[in-house]
Amino acid sequence: RALQLPNEQVPGPGLVANGNFEMGTLAGWTVTSSTGNGTWVINDGAYPFVSGSSFAPCAGSFSAATDMDGPGTYTLYQDVAVPAGGPVVLTWTDLYNNHAGAYADPTQEFRVVVRNPADNSDLATVYSTNPGDPTFTPCTARSADISAFAGSTVRIAFEDQDENFYFNVQVDDVTVTAGASCPAVPLCPAGETCAVA
Repeated sequence: RALQLPNEQVPGPGLVANGNFEMGTLAGWTVTSSTGNGTWVINDGAYPFVSGSSFAPCAGSFSAATDMDGPGTYTLYQDVAVPAGGPVVLTWTDLYNNHAGAYADPTQEFRVVVRNPADNSDLATVYSTNPGDPTFTPCTARSADISAFAGSTVRIAFEDQDENFYFNVQVDDVTVTAGASCPAVPLCPAGETCAVA
């Protein structure tokens, strides 16, 4: 099921609407849940997560985070027009707490995927947790070069899949910026594992 939220623009750098979530809502974003057992919510540092997790937003007063009471896949996405010409960089900050104690690919993982808005097919996975990664990661700034999609509209999707146990993910400060410097995370073709620098 999908929940379409109003596409309200807010001041700020880059090309993403409400990328810092400081409107205190998920306006500009669409949320889907594969099972209805969970969703993305606005976290103000006092949100009562079912898992018992508690964490402050990475920046400002609000962030987007996942909450669930059963297994499923929870996606937060926005369609973004990528400017033509020059380097284009996707940046975000994330925090995650995997209560299962280990990752499994793909049934217990967090991933960031660039998709085709026409059919929601994967174009590239720009970030993914992998087996052996730390199960708790504090607020970490990440970036990915999406210049390959310059001149087209793509779907930027943040996806939390938890089939084994609770897995809370927080996302903040999402931007797509033209003319930015080279990112730390390379673009990975769909289906391949991303290496994190």
